[in-house]
Amino acid sequence: MAHELDAERQSIANVVARLVSCHPGITMADMDCLVQSIYERFVDARVRDFIPLLVERRAREELTRGNSSPDPMRAVELFRRVDLPMVERLNPSGVDSAAYRTA
Repeated sequence: MAHELDAERQSIANVVARLVSCHPGITMADMDCLVQSIYERFVDARVRDFIPLLVERRAREELTRGNSSPDPMRAVELFRRVDLPMVERLNPSGVDSAAYRTA
């Protein structure tokens, strides 16, 4: 199980890198924020095989939503949240991640 989660996390990191290469006006940190926010929606999914693909598609949709030309900064601002490391976001240990949030 841990190996599959590590592989999934690496796939999500690859999604961030691909999206940054397609949208050079967005920093890696901002793109990570967007992707992680979408990824969090799948934390309870039982079937995990396609999560990276679904996250990437959703991120691309958000980056181009409602425009014929992409407005990536608008999408990033919509999903900006407190930047917690992915391990804390997924909360595999059951520790209350709210305790790690900073002002």
